[in-house]
Amino acid sequence: MRKGDWLLIGGVLLLSVAFAYWIPHRQAASTVIVEVDGREAYRYSIREDGEYPIRGYQPAVGRSETTHILHIRNGQVYVEEARCRDKICERMGKIDNPGQLIVCVPYKVLIRLEGDRVVDTGAHPDAVTR
Repeated sequence: MRKGDWLLIGGVLLLSVAFAYWIPHRQAASTVIVEVDGREAYRYSIREDGEYPIRGYQPAVGRSETTHILHIRNGQVYVEEARCRDKICERMGKIDNPGQLIVCVPYKVLIRLEGDRVVDTGAHPDAVTR
């Protein structure tokens, strides 16, 4: 292969990657799912702001008192007032995209986001790419 061939291949690859990011349709988070000890315990809409108490799991006593306060604000989800020792779930910060997680291992709490709608940013593929 000649130098020109490699440049052509590189250019085509570069353009294909650029077009993949140029058509920015992405899934938006719509549901907050809270699992305790591997089972779904709570389900909330990310569109409704609020504070929700979460009851975690302690192996010695089963379900405990409120162990976390889940906050949903402006389409973002975060934990405050966790009773676990390390408070890693608090430091995980705010999440807002489908697939993101907040985990508290001592109380077996998993908070995850799911999405069910596509955000339309105005960019549409033409008839050839459909």
